[in-house]
Amino acid sequence: MNLHQSGTEKGISGTILKSLYLGDHLEYTIECELGNLFVIDNEIENQHPSGAKVSITLRSYGVSLIPES
Repeated sequence: MNLHQSGTEKGISGTILKSLYLGDHLEYTIECELGNLFVIDNEIENQHPSGAKVSITLRSYGVSLIPES
């Protein structure tokens, strides 16, 4: 998934509920119209803080959707 500052890209609108920097990646929990999404993002230079509005787009490769158990 790609995360963009809200309004900069078309996509699914969401709000960052939780943002964690873990050295080589970021982990986000994002609230959106699909429910809450857990996202692992390797683009550590563009961290989005909790409360930020984002647009979510899907990459053409490397996306794994895992249902909640």
